[in-house]
Amino acid sequence: MERERFFHPKIRLFTQTSATIFSFLRRESPFLPLVSVVNFIEKDYMRSPIHTARKLRQKMTLVEKVLWDHLRNRQFKKWKFRRQHPIVYEIVERRKRFYVADFYCAAKKFIIELDGKYHDFSDQKLYDQARDKILNEMGMQILRIENANFFPLNQTLERIEAALASP
Repeated sequence: MERERFFHPKIRLFTQTSATIFSFLRRESPFLPLVSVVNFIEKDYMRSPIHTARKLRQKMTLVEKVLWDHLRNRQFKKWKFRRQHPIVYEIVERRKRFYVADFYCAAKKFIIELDGKYHDFSDQKLYDQARDKILNEMGMQILRIENANFFPLNQTLERIEAALASP
């Protein structure tokens, strides 16, 4: 059987089959959903801020699509929003370190993050806290909305309006 190569900055494996990759990744991070493992292998992960944002725009969740329908084209209180917007916070050795905001209003430096069940894990909560701290230090305001609390939509839009109105 022909050997396949799998490279990642932190993981260097030479495997005989892709099943070995799946089993290795599942052992190393058992909470990682299988879909994430497949996406992890399929794409050049975090190649560039623009590339990553474009990929995320193609794979928006249902909740993100619903909110985007209300935010796009200045429909929401005439504020301009961008979806899956990359924010570079550091450049080290010509490599950009960045976060991708679900929705971003540049005029108010306002970020809306829609959090799914994945954000309930303790590791992800720590990552989100560190991310929020860095973005707050950059002068950005962050509104986190859990997917479970997204509907009714009117209440969510009222929360966004109230957050935009605050200084």
